[in-house]
Amino acid sequence: MPTEPVQAVLRDFENVIWLTILFGLALFGAWRFFFQSPRDHRAKTDESPDLSATDTDEPPPLPPVQKTPPENGVPVRHFTGADLFFLPLVLVKYSVTLQLLAGSIFSLPGEVAKDAGLIENAPDAGQLTEPVSLQLSPELLVVDMGINFFLIALIILMIQWVGCRQLSNVFGLRRLSFPKWLLWVAAGAMIATPTIIITSNFMPEVFEGIFGKDIGEQAAVQNMRESKDAIMRALLIFNACLVAPIVEELVFRGYFYGIMKRYTGAMFAAFVTAAIFAAAHQSLLALLPLWAFALFLTLFYEGSRSLWVPIGIHAVFNAANIALIVMGVGSDAAG
Repeated sequence: MPTEPVQAVLRDFENVIWLTILFGLALFGAWRFFFQSPRDHRAKTDESPDLSATDTDEPPPLPPVQKTPPENGVPVRHFTGADLFFLPLVLVKYSVTLQLLAGSIFSLPGEVAKDAGLIENAPDAGQLTEPVSLQLSPELLVVDMGINFFLIALIILMIQWVGCRQLSNVFGLRRLSFPKWLLWVAAGAMIATPTIIITSNFMPEVFEGIFGKDIGEQAAVQNMRESKDAIMRALLIFNACLVAPIVEELVFRGYFYGIMKRYTGAMFAAFVTAAIFAAAHQSLLALLPLWAFALFLTLFYEGSRSLWVPIGIHAVFNAANIALIVMGVGSDAAG
């Protein structure tokens, strides 16, 4: 079990990132309101002809078509303010801060929160500070995967039914052929997997002198090391290699990053979404490696403009970590 100082660092880190996101949204919104007024853009493109100055029966010339300049990288104009306000509902599963906020809003009793697995022991909602218990079971893992599928359903509902947009167009699901997708994934996996794994092996030494040796691992990593149940291991492998890459990439790279890029900027969106992704795994040892890994996935998503590419790289990365864990030399950087 992670020690309390480690959990305090993770909570403070996440709180700082959420404050940064709120400040960034406000700053970018103010900048666009005061310095990027649409009036200037309309004045440059609105050159309607003088229809009164014609003496012939010929139809007047059509006004010039206003062409929208192409977007750089992943297109995000289709995201709206409704997506921005809907986003916290999707992210509440991954954020201790949002769980605290939801608990305070709905006055979640301590016993209900305990039964729901949000905390281990707390008399009221104000103490929703402990992470989920590291002792997983096949039943809890199936429930967690069910929640993940529910998140996918929420995003699909928001995009296709509420926003009237095509999922394949929003995330570029049909943009690449299979050979091109395979090349993107192979290149990304060969660069990211050894780099992040090697980097993560130095993390215990870095934090040992600050917090001691008992820092703690991710729940999935610890259970993969210790579990002797074949069914449990099969579920963990299935979740890590298939469910988690699809759900996390759809939530973080596809939806979260797309919305933040739409209302802030690509660089800012990449760093803050990667930070929340890293903090969501509740491991100080994996925080910096997963942050770097998430930035790498965002870079490849921008380059390929297809969400299948980070999904594939994520799946290969998790599979490589599981193979190392099984061999007894794995790290805590599994995503």
